[in-house]
Amino acid sequence: FEEASAELGMKCGLSYKAFYEAHIQSPIVQMHVDYHSPLVLGEEFTVEAAYIWSEGARLHTEFGTYRADGSAAATGYTVQMFMDAVTKEPLLTSPPILEKCRERWRAGDFK
Repeated sequence: FEEASAELGMKCGLSYKAFYEAHIQSPIVQMHVDYHSPLVLGEEFTVEAAYIWSEGARLHTEFGTYRADGSAAATGYTVQMFMDAVTKEPLLTSPPILEKCRERWRAGDFK
């Protein structure tokens, strides 16, 4: 899930580097995973990640791990909050980089 999350963040302007430059952090405050069936060592699989729209100052991300035949191995989601990287205070309003991502989303950049 982490690699898919990092790739999605880079595509949407919400990369680790962007967070660092904006002096914010986004710790995971909730995570849920449903394990459907185990993958075996060496088995090829695909991981997908998608942001789920939220008006709040947080990120909702859904994940799926799929076998070559398309069957689900695991699905899940995370909820991340935003906080000031220096003071460690939570951000109660959306940071500018999240607002920029939302503007691109509304414009259809992520279809």
